[in-house]
Amino acid sequence: RGVENAYEIAGFGGRVAALFFGASDFSADMRIRRTEEGIELLYARSRLVNACLSHGIDCYDTPYSDVENTQGLIRELENGRAMGFTGKAAINPRQVPLINQYYSPSQAEIDEAHAILEALDRAEKQGRGVVTLGSRMIDAPDILKARQVLAYEQAMKGDGEDEE
Repeated sequence: RGVENAYEIAGFGGRVAALFFGASDFSADMRIRRTEEGIELLYARSRLVNACLSHGIDCYDTPYSDVENTQGLIRELENGRAMGFTGKAAINPRQVPLINQYYSPSQAEIDEAHAILEALDRAEKQGRGVVTLGSRMIDAPDILKARQVLAYEQAMKGDGEDEE
């Protein structure tokens, strides 16, 4: 029922900061067999991510239990980030560096975000209604994503205070 009620839970009076998907618990409750591909979890994972992001809260993906299978962990990290998860639980400290790497914006993403906001600033100063970066048109979702990346970059730097 938690998966089905995820939207209501995520929006509970602004008191919920994040939800966490527990694939093992879900699998046991639903009497399903886990596979390496994870297709049996797609609905639940998608529903949880949608609920969380609709309410502007974080959504943490289930831990990857095979601590010796780095390639499997990487596949889950890539898929989870692509789905919209904002983080992933770890069951072993060796997994933390990879999780941080995949859930942190890359330098290329940070550079692109800066370029997008600089292009927006130039367009606004020139009174243009259309923002372009090279031959690419920049629209509201690109600007929102750029601001999200830069907010994350700032959060990674520390407590948010200006550094001297």
